[in-house]
Amino acid sequence: MGIALALIFIVAAAIAVDVIRKNTKAEWADQLEVLTLIIAEQASQTLFSAGTTLDSISDVVRLENFSDEKSYRNFASKKQQYTLLAEKIKGNPIIDVATFVANDGTVLNFSRSFPPPEINLSNRDYFQWFLTHDSKDIFYSEPVKNKGNGKWVFYISKRVSNNHGEFLGIILVGISSEVFSNFYERIGSNLGSRASLSLYRDDYILMTRWPFVGELIGLKNTTSTANTILKYMNPVHGVIETDSARFTTGSSKDRRMVAARAVENYPFVVAAVVQEGVYAPIWYKSIGWILASLVFGIMLIGTSVAFLLRANKKIGIELDERIAAQDALGAAHEALKEVAYKDPLTGLPNHQKFIEALAIVIEERKLNSTYCAVIYIDLANFKELNSRFGHDRGDLILKELSYQIQAYVGENDLVARFGGAEFVLLLHNLSKQRSKALEIVDRICEQTLGKISEFHHFNGVEFRGSARIG
Repeated sequence: MGIALALIFIVAAAIAVDVIRKNTKAEWADQLEVLTLIIAEQASQTLFSAGTTLDSISDVVRLENFSDEKSYRNFASKKQQYTLLAEKIKGNPIIDVATFVANDGTVLNFSRSFPPPEINLSNRDYFQWFLTHDSKDIFYSEPVKNKGNGKWVFYISKRVSNNHGEFLGIILVGISSEVFSNFYERIGSNLGSRASLSLYRDDYILMTRWPFVGELIGLKNTTSTANTILKYMNPVHGVIETDSARFTTGSSKDRRMVAARAVENYPFVVAAVVQEGVYAPIWYKSIGWILASLVFGIMLIGTSVAFLLRANKKIGIELDERIAAQDALGAAHEALKEVAYKDPLTGLPNHQKFIEALAIVIEERKLNSTYCAVIYIDLANFKELNSRFGHDRGDLILKELSYQIQAYVGENDLVARFGGAEFVLLLHNLSKQRSKALEIVDRICEQTLGKISEFHHFNGVEFRGSARIG
């Protein structure tokens, strides 16, 4: 009987150890999946914001309809264009610099100072690419040390061409690698020593990481476990355990858990790494405790039943704690998603939320053939308001105007802020008749412009708004 009880204890202990080990790894895999989702969404929003700025500068250049390189140089070299570049990136902390470049690589103008320093960028990868590609797409460069301030930056760029496709130059927007690294540090500081969060281009050139290692930025990770995950496991995301060589050290037998995820709509990949020494002690501790319980149970076989009950109670407590921790992580993730979809100043939906809502409205339109509309509003004199009353008052005025804009749309419609003094209205289910839908849109535009153009009294300030709408 004693031998039978001892065998039962041994088998039960082995099963418990295996269950705890598997559950611990599964919980950490889920946490890393959530973490890569968060940093992928942050990367997507950052790249979208920078791309919007680049497109807005490109639109200004395109409207000039340059016939030759000389006319482009004359335009781009003026102080007026320095003001344009500085204004476009103002208030956007993710953008390090915006630049006009000539067709020989000479910097014609940039947002830091006027006139610009004598810098030539003809050896950069984006310049070499546009020399041989007549493309309207955005090119995402390798990270480089900025020639102006020495900081690590990667660039998104567009080609400037005339109507005959002749290469006139390039428009650049630089994104600071430190913006990503600082964000990664805030959300990854509890992952333990030798953990890391990284952003790669889809050819596994390292764009930035936390902890930040300047010697690695711009190098290709030829041992990338992230590449293995996305190539052989799941084309979008996945998690594996590995002891393969690390990019940072080149050493093997360094067991760790690695999660990777592709950034939706952009040629980038994010990766998160946590060492086995962080998650393994949780179940190692359980192993030690179970083995101690087993030895003690065999020695005191007469009291084994009571002892086993206490052991099961402790296991239950540990499992409950893990479930509670996972629930807390889920709640934090939902809170982060809520923040990610809101404009911090006005509380309105931001550009990311607007894009998702627009996709839903387009699908609905395919089903019910009801017209919808997108209205863009730009408060033309907002810079003047900031100059007259200060940015604090300007922010209050902007919030007040956002409330007034919302008053003219339906409760199921959406008003989003794109940044600065730019708003976008998404109206759906207007009418199945085009003329009736246009009538509704015209009325809303007129009411909104009329309200903005009135004299407003707010918090001791009298002002009169002005806007462009379309």
